[in-house]
Amino acid sequence: MTKLRTKNNKLPQSKIMTTEELTVFAKTVSNAFLKLTNQFGVLQKQLDESQKQLDDLAIMMEAFRRIINPSNDTLPNLIKEIRIELLEKNAKIAEEEVQKALNEGKLIANEIVDDATLVGISAVKADGSPKYPSLSFIPFANLKPEIQAIMKGKKVNDVVTDPSNGDLITVKSIYAEVLNAEATN
Repeated sequence: MTKLRTKNNKLPQSKIMTTEELTVFAKTVSNAFLKLTNQFGVLQKQLDESQKQLDDLAIMMEAFRRIINPSNDTLPNLIKEIRIELLEKNAKIAEEEVQKALNEGKLIANEIVDDATLVGISAVKADGSPKYPSLSFIPFANLKPEIQAIMKGKKVNDVVTDPSNGDLITVKSIYAEVLNAEATN
């Protein structure tokens, strides 16, 4: 490759190229142009393939939406229903575990909520709509401090208001752990 400037940074004198030099130069430029064109062709092919994949994905998503229901609001409702089903299923499992612990003598009913109790609660939102799961079993120590403060000393069927959002929390059951549960079996 010919430098455009000399060592002292001056432009070189005009040089007239021979026919042979012009031919080599033209072939070099032509080869470079072909390589560049080929690279653009490869890139275009990759872009076309990517676009086809995106189009296929969009078609599948639209087909899925239509299979679920032609209405646009159905998918969010379906997701909400599935989430509620899973929460309720987990709540049922927790309720069965509590019942098993009661049957095995590892838990006993307690009259008031205190620091060492397991509290069964249900809640409704401030607007009256249900919160899920419909029944939760939470160790008193795991309750938020502001809920602990208002929950302590409460009895079954007492209702408290969550100060952070106005939700109504009902005490459904209260249990205490039997410390020597192995000895009772």
